[in-house]
Amino acid sequence: MSHFRVLSSTLIIFTFIFFVFIINSYFDKKREQKYFYSLMNKKIDFMYDTVVKNSFEEQLFKRANAIISFENEKKIEALLSEDKSILIDIFSKDYLFLIENFKGFKSIDLYNKDGDSLISFSKTPKIKHESIKGNTFNKGFFHVENKQLVYSYIKEIFQDLEKVAYIKLSINPVLLQNRISNLFDTRGYVFIKNNPNKETLTMSNYTFCDYCNFDNKSLEESIIKLDLQNTDIEFNFQDKTYLIINKTIFNQHMKKIGEFIFLSDISNYKKRFLLFMINSVFLFIISSLAIYIVLNAYFKKIFKKLNRARFLLDNTNDAVYVIRLSDGVVLDVNKKACETLGYSREEFLSKKILDFRKTFNDEISLSWEEEVRKIKKEKYLSARSIHLSKDKKEIPIDANLSYVQNNNEEFMIAVARDISEQLRMQDKINKKAYQLQRSQDVISKTVLYTTSDLDGRVTSVSKAFEKLTGYKEDELIGKNHSIFRTPDMTKEFYEQMWRVLNNDEQFVGEIKNYAKNKKVYWVKLTIDPLFNKEGEKIGYSSYQENITDKKELEYLSSHDTLTGINNRGEFKKELRVRIKSNKRYHQKFGLIMIDLDYFKSVNDTYGHKVGDDVLISVASSVKNNLRADDFFARWGGEEFVIIINFADINDLKGLVSKLQASIKELDLLPVPYITASYGLTLFKENDDEESIQKRADDALYKAKKNGRNRYEINI
Repeated sequence: MSHFRVLSSTLIIFTFIFFVFIINSYFDKKREQKYFYSLMNKKIDFMYDTVVKNSFEEQLFKRANAIISFENEKKIEALLSEDKSILIDIFSKDYLFLIENFKGFKSIDLYNKDGDSLISFSKTPKIKHESIKGNTFNKGFFHVENKQLVYSYIKEIFQDLEKVAYIKLSINPVLLQNRISNLFDTRGYVFIKNNPNKETLTMSNYTFCDYCNFDNKSLEESIIKLDLQNTDIEFNFQDKTYLIINKTIFNQHMKKIGEFIFLSDISNYKKRFLLFMINSVFLFIISSLAIYIVLNAYFKKIFKKLNRARFLLDNTNDAVYVIRLSDGVVLDVNKKACETLGYSREEFLSKKILDFRKTFNDEISLSWEEEVRKIKKEKYLSARSIHLSKDKKEIPIDANLSYVQNNNEEFMIAVARDISEQLRMQDKINKKAYQLQRSQDVISKTVLYTTSDLDGRVTSVSKAFEKLTGYKEDELIGKNHSIFRTPDMTKEFYEQMWRVLNNDEQFVGEIKNYAKNKKVYWVKLTIDPLFNKEGEKIGYSSYQENITDKKELEYLSSHDTLTGINNRGEFKKELRVRIKSNKRYHQKFGLIMIDLDYFKSVNDTYGHKVGDDVLISVASSVKNNLRADDFFARWGGEEFVIIINFADINDLKGLVSKLQASIKELDLLPVPYITASYGLTLFKENDDEESIQKRADDALYKAKKNGRNRYEINI
């Protein structure tokens, strides 16, 4: 009887576990299916946004700029004359180039300054050239043209800051078709409105894939009946099941003109789901006894640990929040969090972190997506913010944020501490510090000084000067001020100083010195001659102001923070100086503009961290190949610029060859290699900043247009 009871109990438990296993497996697969649908949506959304916003608009913007820049004066004159034969002769080369090299390119349209059509270059002849008055400029947009979906970009053309015409470039969105078709097992269709005033859709004669073998009329009738506002729509058609993903198409006036409909075949996924359930039953029956024995002991240990963890979590002095990164929802909190903000645990679980958190002291607020990217990159962050209690009380907190990933789910653990009392104490300290600072400011203007004899040997120093330099007074007495001298201070500086002092005049200047520990400091130096009662000069007194922080800020403002080379602003200053010097002393120089080839794909493929490492390595390589009097700066993004002193065109060619070889040898793993395009030019007597830069830029554009990894000369 006892044996029977044990056996019966065991069978009941096994049966229960069997049903739990099957039901749990079923819902697991359902969740997996939902995640799969969500992932498909996100990937297609991401690909759609990337191609439309980054590729379409950016490409058309660059192409429009290139067309306008190339032979700019001739094209401006032709546009102003509105002579169609001249316009055809000048712009047809651009049109033929784009047709041959820009996949999906459709047309170039030119308009006068009033927006009226001048001429159109297109594969498909247009019936009517309409005015573009009221259109969006300098921004891409979709529209319907000859019953086909078209993406266009209109750019204004200026001459001497006066608008003279418009250019519109249009493409068929074949790039979006190829990207999505290649990335997913997806068939795409475009639906456009057959009546702009109605919400009904009709099948366009333009589709994303030529290999779709559906009966399009039947497909249209079936899809029209669906509620496309819902998500995760499963659509049965011709004995197959498809997941429908739709993207609404808006024109430039944000009016709905159609839908992108993507059909992803999930028939095999459905079949695999059924097969999985059948196999699970057999697998469970075979292994149920072993699983029961193992899990029974294992779960006892797990729950014991979980209960212990909950006990420790609820008895900590800090508030703890578990937050899901995908949407910012609070998944769990401890007892301290509930006590601090006055919410129950159940009330917390219905909130998002942004519902009760705001920025500290009006600091810049990041979007949730930006915060997620930051925590995923850094893994661990410290942040200060304000938490709002249930009764709307503002509580300042310091929080330690940790990134946690479990399978495909991402979370943030926030450990927050109330710092109200700390801030009150800090405020008191700051007030005291402010008062002390005011006193120290007054003192510092009078006590940072030295005296020396006529040969520059130290005769006395203040306590503040001892602290600044690290030397005691007895170490400095009788020593020359040259013990503070750094190699960066030129011989000419000291010669000028002594010329002024020998004329019994006051000298004021900024000097970089070494402290005793060889640490560099900057001071603003004021030196006055000292005279005795008889009017004889007996030495000098110097009053100094520590300007080290100011000098460091000046350095940061003139150098690129990533590569450490000069920045764009500093380059413009240097170019002005070189041009002025050339016109006065006729010192020739050359200009080289550099653009790393296909750098955007490096960021897209390997991430911005790898992209930054590539920029740093290339900048270092270029710098090591330059002379001391050459000037090297980062122009922006992946572009650099070099000013070569006393150079002719052969010098520029030789330098580019060295740079190409040096960059080729760089170890940029995981990036296999990087190449660059170069634009070369020489300074002319009538040049200004804009003209010489434009020549170099035109040469660079030509180098990229002619295949990249090369240089072109424009003199």
